[in-house]
Amino acid sequence: MIEDRSIGYTFSRSKAVKSDYIITLEVTSQFKEECLEMLEYIKKVAGRGHSFLVVIDPGSEEKEFYVDGDGSSHINEIGVERVN
Repeated sequence: MIEDRSIGYTFSRSKAVKSDYIITLEVTSQFKEECLEMLEYIKKVAGRGHSFLVVIDPGSEEKEFYVDGDGSSHINEIGVERVN
């Protein structure tokens, strides 16, 4: 991961698989670290070829998302840029 806090930019990249889409998230400063940590962890585990479920709000309105790490589910790049 490359980080330059003076300009508010963080960049993490791997080229395991060709990218097809760019997804942009806008988050508050309070959620930035948790969101970044969660995405980096998903990127790391899926990048090793490991498949798994991501479970949101277990026990309440539970929703599961399947990540096919040994298939086509990969995060190639994570970037953070300060907008204000």
